[in-house]
Amino acid sequence: GSHMPESVIQNYNKALQQLEKYKPYEEALLQAEAPRLAEYQAYIDFEMKIGDPARIQLIFERALVENCLVPDLWIRYSQYLDRQLKVKDLVLSVHNRAIRNCPWTVALWSRYLLAMERHGVDHQVISVTFEKALNAGFIQATDYVEIWQAYLDYLRRRVDFKQDSSKELEELRAAFTRALEYLKQEVEERFNESGDPSCVIMQNWARIEARLCNNMQKARELWDSIMTRGNAKYANMWLEYYNLERAHGDTQHCRKALHRAVQCTSDYPEHVCEVLLTMERTEGSLEDWDIAVQKTETRLARVNEQRMKAAEKEAALVQQEEEKAEQRKRARAEKKAL
Repeated sequence: GSHMPESVIQNYNKALQQLEKYKPYEEALLQAEAPRLAEYQAYIDFEMKIGDPARIQLIFERALVENCLVPDLWIRYSQYLDRQLKVKDLVLSVHNRAIRNCPWTVALWSRYLLAMERHGVDHQVISVTFEKALNAGFIQATDYVEIWQAYLDYLRRRVDFKQDSSKELEELRAAFTRALEYLKQEVEERFNESGDPSCVIMQNWARIEARLCNNMQKARELWDSIMTRGNAKYANMWLEYYNLERAHGDTQHCRKALHRAVQCTSDYPEHVCEVLLTMERTEGSLEDWDIAVQKTETRLARVNEQRMKAAEKEAALVQQEEEKAEQRKRARAEKKAL
């Protein structure tokens, strides 16, 4: 008689075993109420472990039928496609569906821009997508900072900085200018905050001008602007600027920056004093050293005086509170006695 080859039987048994593994997940779905997000998440985890691309896609698509407004699901699906499958049309179409379903989620837009760049989509198309993102109606000021940052990164990667000037460099600079305007006008109007208090976008622009364009003058202008926006009291802001001068500027500007840092810093004044003295120890003249010592001593004396006053005030407040509590206690005791 004709009997089945051993290999066919083995494959058949293997397939049955596989199906057995899926059973608990399918049953969990049958028993749950829509939208069954947790059950789908567990099923997705399981499929990811097994790693069959066709099945992974299938389970994501099934999950999205009931959960198309869950941004995290789109993020996870598109990330899987971005990193594992990398098939252009598939990747881009899922990104596109994601922003259509959850347009208010900034992460979906910035990931879409990256995916487009990765797959060599035309610049024109990427620009249009970015403009759409700006009009998507994000929920918070920081979202606008994030999408601008993503677009500026993309524009920066298009520039060949070996040339002194290029169309791409002009576009990048124009976009930085527009980003700052946009945050000042559109975003501050709507949210009463820029979303970028430490001026990350300006910092990045300054870094690009200093490092890649050898344009310290522009970098200094930008840093001036950053400091006047309420950042001069932070040591780390001064040190960020100082390190840029250190790497791409000159000693004279370094010294000037640290003198101002010593004057203005209120969070870690000791630290900027230390940095100034260290610099003068390495490269200053005797006169430079004397000036630095005097400036730092004067400043730290003032700081300590302010701290003492603040501590006294604090102690006085605590004492007041204690006395009030004492009075209340006495009043209660008297009431009881009556």
